[in-house]
Amino acid sequence: MPVRFRCRNRNPRSSRSAFSRRFYRRSERQGLRVFPAAFTADAATDGYSSEKLREPIAGFACLFRQWPDPGHTIRGTTVPRKKRTSDLAALYSRFLAQQSQESRERCATVNRDRARKLGRLQRQGVITVADLLGRLTCLSPGLKQFGIELITLLKIQQAIPILLDLIFDRTVRMSCAVALEFLKPDRRVTQFFLRISNRELASASPDRNWLEAAVYGLRFCNDRRAVELLVTIFERFDLPGWLRGDAADKLGCADIICDRRTRLFQRCRDAALRGLDDESIEVQFGSMYVIGSLCSDGTRRRRSTLTGCEAALPRLHQIAANDQRLSPGYWWPMSAEAEDVINCIRVGCWPNPDAGDRWLGNPARGEWNRD
Repeated sequence: MPVRFRCRNRNPRSSRSAFSRRFYRRSERQGLRVFPAAFTADAATDGYSSEKLREPIAGFACLFRQWPDPGHTIRGTTVPRKKRTSDLAALYSRFLAQQSQESRERCATVNRDRARKLGRLQRQGVITVADLLGRLTCLSPGLKQFGIELITLLKIQQAIPILLDLIFDRTVRMSCAVALEFLKPDRRVTQFFLRISNRELASASPDRNWLEAAVYGLRFCNDRRAVELLVTIFERFDLPGWLRGDAADKLGCADIICDRRTRLFQRCRDAALRGLDDESIEVQFGSMYVIGSLCSDGTRRRRSTLTGCEAALPRLHQIAANDQRLSPGYWWPMSAEAEDVINCIRVGCWPNPDAGDRWLGNPARGEWNRD
């Protein structure tokens, strides 16, 4: 099952991270670890001296708390460069070393399973990155899935052309789509998904599997054509609710939809207002997230103008009062999500703590239908 991500605040000035804590939680449950773009000091794994890193850097860079690149010096101390390696076992060990102790303990079973599969690859002669890329299409189904997972975890950019060829295999299509999104590919990948999706949407019987792959492959993409495609999928009543809900979930992470002067903003708002009354819980949930994103700028100040989303308040109050179903794929109820969105409309930001934080101890997960 693909991993679901949520992005609450996109404004870097906000006290919270640009990617919400929901993104980190869901990733770590799958054994992934997402690091911010800024430098994170991990003296045990990166070879940096934690004592020296506490000292400010001399010169202009200290004004911005910037740390030097490996190989440069801090007050006469050379920061060692990491040795480059293409050995899969070494790269995976480095990946594990970057995880927190809590994450390693929580994903101990997953990590043991990965270690066994890595051993199977080695016994078949797949030792380096080049070996993996050269033999990925010839591996058994199980090892092929694991190979794609390794590409995602280790961020092997050279694999993009191979993934684009392999994505035509239906058994690994979703894995390839998720991997391509994590690798932050270039325009050719976006064009590939757009071409496939437009072909399917023009068909009398669209292939839902291809459309689902496109939704995940275009996640966090701010290309206008890609976002318009997601809106089109969200608007189509002839498509299944889970697919439309996924498209809405990804729309909530796109900055481009928040420009109120555009037709794109109006389409997202109108589709989300209609989606609140849809029969599918996935569409209802995705619609609430889109409305919250449209009304939130990531800061704590009230928005100066109305967005038109105020029309959703009566329905949102009804959901907040009565709908105790767990949100699809998550651990907080629909009522808690509605309360967060009401806050976005009235105040202009997601509450802190949000629904995911308030219900963090709930072990249950809402049903995530894919039929």
